[in-house]
Amino acid sequence: MSESADAKSSGIPVAELGIEQINALKTQVEQELNFFQESASQLKVLIQKTEQSILSMDVLKAAKPGHTALVPLSESMYVRAELDDPSRMLIEMGTGYFAEVSREKAGEFFERKKKYITKQV
Repeated sequence: MSESADAKSSGIPVAELGIEQINALKTQVEQELNFFQESASQLKVLIQKTEQSILSMDVLKAAKPGHTALVPLSESMYVRAELDDPSRMLIEMGTGYFAEVSREKAGEFFERKKKYITKQV
């Protein structure tokens, strides 16, 4: 290493650390690694949910007013509902905010969201 690289490095060589310090460093690195792995997993789940939203919108393209659909109330409970205007979607924009938008605007929103999340992974 050059002198300028040594001057920029403010770390302590591992060879100079004691066993307790090395164990503490190992624990810290493992915790950080777990955090990043969990974050990446959560982002991948968000991408899958966004892709599912896009696919669900495609299914409704052929729907006409009066079309019936099963609407999930929970992961295991659904209710049959009649669509008044299948060209309008109610989308969750995040942190509990919803907006009613056209199918086209909803598609644009989900594509932007997918692109943004993919960059985060």
